[in-house]
Amino acid sequence: MAGYLRFFLAALVVSYHLGYRFAGQGFGVPSVVGFYVLSGSVVASLVSGPFAGLPLGRFFAERLLRIYPTYYYFFGLALAFVMITGFGAPKFTALNVIGNLAVIPLNYVCFPQFVMLGDKGLPLIPTAWSLGAELQAYLVLGFSLRCGPRTRLVLGASSLVVFAAAGVQMLNSDLWGYRLLPGIFFMFLAGSYLAAPKTGSGLFGRIERWFPALSWIFVAALSLRCSLAGKHDILPVSFGFIIGLPLVALVLRVRKHLPINHLLGDLSYGIFLAHIPVLWFFEWAWPSLVRSETRFWPVITLSIILSLISVYLIERPIWQFRKLLSKHPMTAVSLCQK
Repeated sequence: MAGYLRFFLAALVVSYHLGYRFAGQGFGVPSVVGFYVLSGSVVASLVSGPFAGLPLGRFFAERLLRIYPTYYYFFGLALAFVMITGFGAPKFTALNVIGNLAVIPLNYVCFPQFVMLGDKGLPLIPTAWSLGAELQAYLVLGFSLRCGPRTRLVLGASSLVVFAAAGVQMLNSDLWGYRLLPGIFFMFLAGSYLAAPKTGSGLFGRIERWFPALSWIFVAALSLRCSLAGKHDILPVSFGFIIGLPLVALVLRVRKHLPINHLLGDLSYGIFLAHIPVLWFFEWAWPSLVRSETRFWPVITLSIILSLISVYLIERPIWQFRKLLSKHPMTAVSLCQK
C-alpha cells in the first residue's frame, strides 16, 4: 500500500507547485515530510533486512543506483529543453554543473551558485534539493542503525532541538526546520522505527521503543506553542509530521498486496522530479493552458508518461544490479523513493 501513498503524496506536490490550494492551504510541504518518514522506513527495512550483516557500502551503493540514474534521465530531458528553447535564461558554470550533477549540494538552497535558470533562480530540477537531504539521511541513518540506541537517541534528540529552534525562529525556519538534515533527521529516524521496531534492553533501549510517539508529542506541543505565539512558519512541516507519522505507520501495517502498488511507487519518484520541468514546457509551448483551472491534468499526465519510460527503460533494468548488492532478492520492501 506504500506505493499508493507515495503516488498520492507526489500528486499533492504537483498540485502545490501548480498553485492549487485546499481550504486555503497547500499540501506540498506536508507531503515532502511524509516522504521523509517513508524514506526512513525504507532505510530501516533494508539495513535490517537484505543488507543485515553486509558492509554498509553495499547499502549505500544500492541507494545511489536507485536515485542517480533516474535523476540523470530527467536532468538530461530538462537540459535538452532549456538548451534548445533558451527557456529561463540558462547559464552554466563549472560550479553549478557539478552541483546539479552531484545532487547533494542542491540541498543547500541558501547558496545561489547552483542556480542554472537565471530567470527562475532555480536549479534544473528544482525538487532535487530534497534528494540532497535524503542522500545525506541515508548516510547518517544507515550508520546510526548499526550503532547502539544511545547514538540514535542523541542524534534524534539533537535534531528535535534544532527543529524546535527553527520553530520559535531562533534559526531560519525554512532551512533548519524543513530542508537541512540537522532539523529533519528525527523524521527519518522516527520512520525507521516504524519499519523495524527496536527491542533493546536497558534505559536507552526502553526509551528508543517510544521514540516515534515521543517525537510526535514533542512536535505537536511545539506546534501549539508556536501557533499561540503567532509563529506559523513551522506549522506546515509540523502538520506533515503529525499526520504523516501515524499514516505511514498504518500503511506499513497493511499486508494486503494491492494491484499496481509497486508501479505507483516507482512512478511517484519520476513524477516528483519531472513535474516542474513539464510545467515549464507547457509554459513555453502553451501559456494559456498553464493559466487554466485544468492545468493539473496535462502536467501530471505528461509527467506520468515520462516516468513510465524511466521505469521500464532505466529503473527495471538497473534493478537487477541492485539485487546483486544484497544477499538475497529484495522482495519484502518497496524500494521506491521520491
